[in-house]
Amino acid sequence: MRFLAYGQVEPDLPADPAVPVDDLLATIVAIADEYPYPVYLGNFRCDLIAWNKAAAEWYEDWGAFPPEERNLVRWMFTSPRAKESLVNWEDVSRNLVAMWRSEAAKYPGEKLMGERVAEVAKLSPDFASCWEAHEVSEHRGNIRILRHPRLGVRKMQVLPLHSYYTNTAGLVYHFPVD
Repeated sequence: MRFLAYGQVEPDLPADPAVPVDDLLATIVAIADEYPYPVYLGNFRCDLIAWNKAAAEWYEDWGAFPPEERNLVRWMFTSPRAKESLVNWEDVSRNLVAMWRSEAAKYPGEKLMGERVAEVAKLSPDFASCWEAHEVSEHRGNIRILRHPRLGVRKMQVLPLHSYYTNTAGLVYHFPVD
């Protein structure tokens, strides 16, 4: 939120790592492949870069989508499975758009972000309405209530993790809430 009030704030970044950060983060997702709850990696455009088996089960198998359609916001507003998987879909979708708007503000004029927003707005009146509400939110942990086809409904704490090496990608872990 600070950047919305004061403009873009660029922190000093450490030296470049030997391996590209997105590759390192994707490796972390691969390590979590046997973890029973969703883990996924996305960039600032909400493009899905990597996900574990549980994310494919609790959300949807994004690997079955063409690469250009592997976007969390696009999925949230265009896939019937989104409303089945997310018991609290309205809250989650509105919050996701508010976080996405906040991310978009960090990259004014970023062509692909603008194209993605226009695409999803054309595909979904619900998204267009949320986007036009101009709500902004930081990417923080929250509770999602997910419905699994076999395991039923489970409340999960969503924890976004960001690397100091990049502000363009982040991991999202899910933890069960009793």
